Amino acid sequence: APLRGGRALLDPHLGSGRAALAAALRAERADLVHVHHFHGLDLCVLSLARAAGSATVVTLHDYFATCARFFRVRDGAQACPADQPRAECARCLERDAPGAYAELLSLLGERERVLREELAGAGARLAVSDAQRRELEAIPQLAGLDFESAALPWAEVGGAEVGDAVGARTPARGGTLSIVTWGGLVRGKGLRVLVDACAALAQPARVELHHHGPLLDAAFAEECRSAARGFKLELHGPFEPAALPGIAARHDLAAFPSLFHETHGYAVDEALRLGLPVLVSDRGAPPERIGTRGLVTRAGDAAALSACLSELLDAPETLARLRGGRHAPVVGLHDHLARLDALYARALSRRPAPA
Repeated sequence: APLRGGRALLDPHLGSGRAALAAALRAERADLVHVHHFHGLDLCVLSLARAAGSATVVTLHDYFATCARFFRVRDGAQACPADQPRAECARCLERDAPGAYAELLSLLGERERVLREELAGAGARLAVSDAQRRELEAIPQLAGLDFESAALPWAEVGGAEVGDAVGARTPARGGTLSIVTWGGLVRGKGLRVLVDACAALAQPARVELHHHGPLLDAAFAEECRSAARGFKLELHGPFEPAALPGIAARHDLAAFPSLFHETHGYAVDEALRLGLPVLVSDRGAPPERIGTRGLVTRAGDAAALSACLSELLDAPETLARLRGGRHAPVVGLHDHLARLDALYARALSRRPAPA
């Protein structure tokens, strides 16, 4: 809740641990401080680091700097536009603090001012994908602040590139299409859209849908089970990472129809590296990486997703072609570190004098 137990998400002057943090930064005397998240820290952490004489770099792994709910997605499904009015943000937060609209509006205004100043003073402002960089630069609150992409290393599967080792399972014409997805089960990952798409097929019995991962929202899990009419839906629950190649080998298609502005999406990496064709929504970073290994449908559009699945059922050769496609080049850990080294060197050249 933004005011009950969560006020630090909004109030940049709460600062209960500010003196301790400032003292720690002065004692550390770091050449460079790289902040990966404001959440859980004082919102003024960058200026505190600069006051201690450190160069600063910040990576925005999500949209917390412009949204106290992190994701710029309202009600777990509806994406907020780049120019979302502050008044609408206050109304969104008021769901957790009824009657506090005026205070929320004031806190949001101050939060925006402080975080913009914090970001403006950073030696480098990083996004983790080109898609996120473009979205950040389109938000009026951040107008005039340049962001740079520092693509994250792709998720590994079993510690090595697996490629097409999962096999070449492709359904026969008239057969069943087996779809798999994985990750924490919450509404924003789009499983309900996928369930509705399967239920809308002319012959829903020709698909089966399998989800692997913790059921973080039990009520939503039951909602998906109730909506799965005419086809098999299995929510398998948590799994060990080592089991993922075996899971992938049992299915024809991986689907990640997220409603979030995904800034990266590690599950997509895993599916691509396991050789699966991948279906993603058009929101966020995943479409940049699937290449000719996947398909893209409009986020939240169950009808469009159903039409895509219907095409794969009617023309299994399309799925075979996707399986033989090429995804974007893998970004390795060494690639990422080399990029950071260059950015760090530049930030250090602008290192401030201690206050």
